[in-house]
Amino acid sequence: MTGNATNLLIRWQNGDQQALELLTELLYTQLKSIARYHLGKERHDHTLQATELLHIAFEKLMGLDDVDLKSKAHFLAIGSNIMRRILVDHARTKLTQKRHTASSNLKNNVDISGEYTNILHIDQLMTQLGEIDERQSKLAELFYFGGLSHEEAAETLGISVRTVQRELQMARA
Repeated sequence: MTGNATNLLIRWQNGDQQALELLTELLYTQLKSIARYHLGKERHDHTLQATELLHIAFEKLMGLDDVDLKSKAHFLAIGSNIMRRILVDHARTKLTQKRHTASSNLKNNVDISGEYTNILHIDQLMTQLGEIDERQSKLAELFYFGGLSHEEAAETLGISVRTVQRELQMARA
């Protein structure tokens, strides 16, 4: 992590909200790439765009007060996690709206399961994994959704790279 990013993280954790804005500007390209990654897994006509997803996530990041960030990679992972949760909430809202519309139009045979259930299914699996093993769930989040390398995930959680590899293999099973 660059010294500038480290300094900004420390300032933000000490309550300097402007430091978060500067940090986000510094990491904007990486955050936008993460947003594109998440949206790339969604249907092609998704109503959210990468920039909008990033801006919503940024607003949520600004509201975090008691986060103990360990590194730039950890910051990016938290941003990624927030983006995933935004997409899950968005899917739930859209699915609820579609169900309401279908029932009010008496079109109960409309198949609404395909459009939004992929992200909801992934979220359910991540929740189940978290109930089984919290560290494996966190590693899966960092690696698959945060885009962190094995080394960055190890640094973020304070464990060895070999442990990351072993835990990810168990999480996949």
